[in-house]
Amino acid sequence: MDGLDTVLEQARKELARLRTWYRRGLLLREEVLSQRVACYKAGVEALKAQGRGEEAERLRAFWGIPDPAPDAPAGLDAPVPDGVYCLPFGNGPRFLAAPPPLDQVFCWEVTGPRGEREAISLRLTQAGTERDARGRLSHWWEGKGRLDGYQWADVILALPVDAPDRGELFYKAYADREAPRWRAWQAWRKPYEAQRQEAALAWFEREIRGM
Repeated sequence: MDGLDTVLEQARKELARLRTWYRRGLLLREEVLSQRVACYKAGVEALKAQGRGEEAERLRAFWGIPDPAPDAPAGLDAPVPDGVYCLPFGNGPRFLAAPPPLDQVFCWEVTGPRGEREAISLRLTQAGTERDARGRLSHWWEGKGRLDGYQWADVILALPVDAPDRGELFYKAYADREAPRWRAWQAWRKPYEAQRQEAALAWFEREIRGM
């Protein structure tokens, strides 16, 4: 069998597994649909590894994955995936020149998860000095931060004692998709999301429930 046939054969085995596990009550519908997407992505990666990524269209049809949405029109501000981000900084914000008082809000400009300069509000709640995972003695501050359009996120500031010009800001960014900055993007995206949901449910009824 060629590469595509091998990948499709593996896809058929995965589909049989999902169908059996659902009918035995081992998976919920949402879990089946999530694993469907994971199986599709794994198959695409397998084809790309063989230099045959252009043949993924048959795999898309097999898993009932609709065509991807087009690129958003210029000017729409789209949220980035939730995740943990690290911002290296030089001498740090001015409020770190002296031990900052805790439970006060500071403002600082950072490179946000979109790669653009944005203002972040920080409220530091804990502080200390200890060795980090790399064995460096560092001053650290812990607290919460906020970027426009994101929910409050956990923040850690670390400043090595012997290299105060090599600080790092770690923060988790959770996009608030109801925030005003994302609303135009949400309105544009909504029909495509509805299409994806409709395709997923149709595939589920056909391939898993057999209706």
